[in-house]
Amino acid sequence: MDGNSEKLFEDLGLTLKNTLGLRRLHIAACGTSYHAALVGRYIIETLARIPVSVEIASEYRYMQPIIEHDTLFVSITQSGETADTLAAQREAHRRGARTVTICNVVGSTAAREADVVLYTRAGPEIGVASTKALTSQIASLCLLAIGLGSKRGHLVNGETKVLKSQLSKMPELIEKVLTKNDEIQGLARTLVDARDVLYLGRGINYPVALEGALKLKEISYIHAEGYPGGEMKHGPIALIEDGLPVVALAPMDSHFDKILSNIEEVKARGARVIAVTDEPDAISKKADNVIVVPSAHTLFSPMVTVVPLQLLAYHIAVLKQCDVDRPRNLAKSVTVE
Repeated sequence: MDGNSEKLFEDLGLTLKNTLGLRRLHIAACGTSYHAALVGRYIIETLARIPVSVEIASEYRYMQPIIEHDTLFVSITQSGETADTLAAQREAHRRGARTVTICNVVGSTAAREADVVLYTRAGPEIGVASTKALTSQIASLCLLAIGLGSKRGHLVNGETKVLKSQLSKMPELIEKVLTKNDEIQGLARTLVDARDVLYLGRGINYPVALEGALKLKEISYIHAEGYPGGEMKHGPIALIEDGLPVVALAPMDSHFDKILSNIEEVKARGARVIAVTDEPDAISKKADNVIVVPSAHTLFSPMVTVVPLQLLAYHIAVLKQCDVDRPRNLAKSVTVE
């Protein structure tokens, strides 16, 4: 993607008139793509001030969705052949929504059937567990949000330019995270025998916690759960016991103090805390292990904070001698319901 949101909007067929008239976005996806959609909701609602609902695609068509006038439906699917996502897209189209698909595979069913296609062009996906698909899908949603925000007058030219500049820095920041590979591999050696791992995030990094847990489940077969930090006292804190690994996403943003509080409460109950942060000085004494990542724009930070979680899952799986590319019971493209 070249970052040209004007060209993107020409491709989407969204004029100033129908962009201003948009009342709601519906996004439907499965698995990793669903987590990208959850990140996208934060970005779109912040930059474009349009209400966004995100649904698991397998549930969407059975929930009798309410498609108001001027609703834009967005499906997200790496392969373009995911049966549940295709069914959701068809249901939205049947009910009168304009349909857009964010997809990686040119000429796929989702691409052929949607009104408009936004190709991520991430190259062939070999492994079953998606990684680069997530990054490219979030980047696509960022461009969509910037374009919507600009056209609807919520972003002035200067703000749009800054956002695009920050987005263009993501590859460089991800490269910096990848230099932590050996450090993360060493950390993985201490987690090989874990039976359960809890991932915590707040705000836009809550979906990253979900994705980190999903990756660990998918390729290492270790039970893992992702939770929003604010939900800890509503049940999950009962799971905390001595030595339980808790991965906390703690970038310096408006939720930083809150996630620090979560770290303190699980630590007080015996958890082993692994923090992912760009502010190590404020957190090093509270966590057992700290993975330092570069600072990024808050809305784009998930593309950075997710990378160490992907690497951690990968190294644990390799150490457990699991088939990282082809995990048991999973298929790259889920073409049946």
